[in-house]
Amino acid sequence: MKKLLITGLAAGFLLGLMISVQAADLNIGGEAKMRYRQNYNPAGSAPGFSFYELELFIDTAINDYSSVYAEYNLMHSNKPDPEDVWLDFHYRSDHPAFKGGTGVKIGNFHYPFGWDNDDNEGYVYGGRTTVNVPLIRGSRIDGWRIRERQIGLQGNYHFDRGEGVGISTSVGVFNGNGSWLNYAGNDNDNKKDIAARVEATLQDFVIGASYLSAPATVGVAANANNTAHIRDVVRTGVHFKYPNVAFPGQDMTLGGNRYLIWGEFIAGENQAVTGAQTTQPTTGYYLEVDYAVNPSLLAFVRYDYYDQNTNVAEDHLVGITPGIRLPFLGSSALILEAEYYAGGTAAPATTADDRITLEVATMF
Repeated sequence: MKKLLITGLAAGFLLGLMISVQAADLNIGGEAKMRYRQNYNPAGSAPGFSFYELELFIDTAINDYSSVYAEYNLMHSNKPDPEDVWLDFHYRSDHPAFKGGTGVKIGNFHYPFGWDNDDNEGYVYGGRTTVNVPLIRGSRIDGWRIRERQIGLQGNYHFDRGEGVGISTSVGVFNGNGSWLNYAGNDNDNKKDIAARVEATLQDFVIGASYLSAPATVGVAANANNTAHIRDVVRTGVHFKYPNVAFPGQDMTLGGNRYLIWGEFIAGENQAVTGAQTTQPTTGYYLEVDYAVNPSLLAFVRYDYYDQNTNVAEDHLVGITPGIRLPFLGSSALILEAEYYAGGTAAPATTADDRITLEVATMF
């Protein structure tokens, strides 16, 4: 009840701030998702029909050099879930920082780390994760550890040389105490997470590198989604995209190109925090290929690999997701995908969650 009250008050304050701005500067949109899952195994999780998500997106210009952005999940897996909320300050009135320009943002948002946390990225397959544990979609490349939004301050710098050549850099400092919905975002031990990303655009090719240092949070137990830092975490990553077009979630025509290939590789360590725990080297990667069969049909296949501890033999997880995306009625899309999971002999059981998923997503 307390969480719902806090969530409601935060949403009310934000909406009040938005309404106080001239209507011409206010943009409101959203997305609704309905989903059906048919599991191959009766023991699989979350079968049948579900009202998966109802999101509201709000952004408004306060003036030429500052703005507010909010992404609020009115319904996500049977509960409200506040997501991105930040203030944005930028030096060019036509290029807000959160859209890749130069500036500063402060609030609740993802680490600047690779594609997986780029707030402008459009996911192709039906949802960012299927379930959190133990499937690879949740544990993939640290799952909630990197995906969880944090409260912090981030600076962005974009240098454009013209002719399709440019460099973007982002550096952020965060409380690192997990979701503010679970822990109010407070940094009780005064330890900070540091994340950085640099990205180069070279004509039709984009390549970038990322770094994350997240100290263990003192005095906070891990919750069910593993958002609290119970171990020191260090991660480095490399991500790429070719050609340099909008992601299919934003433009299913791939900018007139027939295909898009993109992915990311991440390695690092879960460092020991007590004498009883040993350092766990970890590595993972994903690769996705999207193919525009025609302007009304997109096919895709995604491969995920995650080794949660390279010191342990045969504990890796593998996920393969082929599917199609079919637009209809202008702002809606039908997504059909199959999910197949496998792993080493020491990996958590995953085959029970092989499934077919049908999703209808509508933007408004």
